[in-house]
Amino acid sequence: MNHKEHLRRFLFPSLTPRFLLRVLIVALMAYLIFGRIFVPVHIEGASMEPTCRDGGFRFYWRQAYLFSKPKRYDIVTVRFAGQHVMLLKRVIAVEGEKVEFHEGKLFVDGKLIEEPYIRKGGRQISGELENRVFFWL
Repeated sequence: MNHKEHLRRFLFPSLTPRFLLRVLIVALMAYLIFGRIFVPVHIEGASMEPTCRDGGFRFYWRQAYLFSKPKRYDIVTVRFAGQHVMLLKRVIAVEGEKVEFHEGKLFVDGKLIEEPYIRKGGRQISGELENRVFFWL
């Protein structure tokens, strides 16, 4: 078989039952892996810079917190609206911790948290977490 014949068979395969079964299995595996386990996320916006750049691309593992709770500094996805809008955020405090943000500084349980992602200025917040985590917006 010459090169042109190989190319033709590759681009236009015979639609045999065996070929269709292989296509079905590949499609099912792709759906399970990229639709239910490692879900691709396109990043829009600069709220997570410098860790995640605008226009970037990441995968998130849906089962990451099946057996454990998020920890401080974890980057998590939060369902925002419907099935397709997800927010990518950093956890800055967990259940039972007191969060304060004033004069451009972040405090968790009274301790100053100095991280490069903290923006100066902004609104002042304060509160204690009960049964939830606090995300940096």
